Amino acid sequence: MSRTQKKVKESIEEDLVPENTWEDRLFAIGCITVIILIISLVIIGIYTVFDWIL
Repeated sequence: MSRTQKKVKESIEEDLVPENTWEDRLFAIGCITVIILIISLVIIGIYTVFDWIL
């Protein structure tokens, strides 16, 4: 394999590795926050229903 082929192969491999940008992290934090909010609202709703019944 020639030197040029090695450089091209390395550049292609670098392009395939996804970069973890701040937008990706912000999206993940937003999703986790929404999931936690939904779970907490479900727990509050279940507590309220049982409070009404009993």
